[in-house]
Amino acid sequence: MTTAGPHPAVDFSVHPAPCGVPGRRRFVARLEATASPSGLCSTRIILAIDKSASMRGRPLRDAQAAACALVDHLDDRDEVGLVFFHHLVDEVVNPAPLSADFRSFLKQRILAVTTGRGTNIGA
Repeated sequence: MTTAGPHPAVDFSVHPAPCGVPGRRRFVARLEATASPSGLCSTRIILAIDKSASMRGRPLRDAQAAACALVDHLDDRDEVGLVFFHHLVDEVVNPAPLSADFRSFLKQRILAVTTGRGTNIGA
């Protein structure tokens, strides 16, 4: 899917990925955005990162790498917030413009996350 018009174009694609667990499937989503022309409004993004027990190991490392790459790719005018969840939402970083210090802070928080309990899908 690609969108265009007054906003930057965004390409979204989903690809199968090796899982290693019989009966389970794994997919990787990829978002790519073109650079926004100067003068356009900033983008506000809330990154929601699953830290449930099923994310142990490579899934969490992949999510961390993708989130850090996104933070590196965004413009300084963009605003980013962060939410970690497992059986509850237990940490929230409110959105703020990506200054060098805030960008570094976000990446530190992303890389420091550890897995928790299961996801509360019943609620």
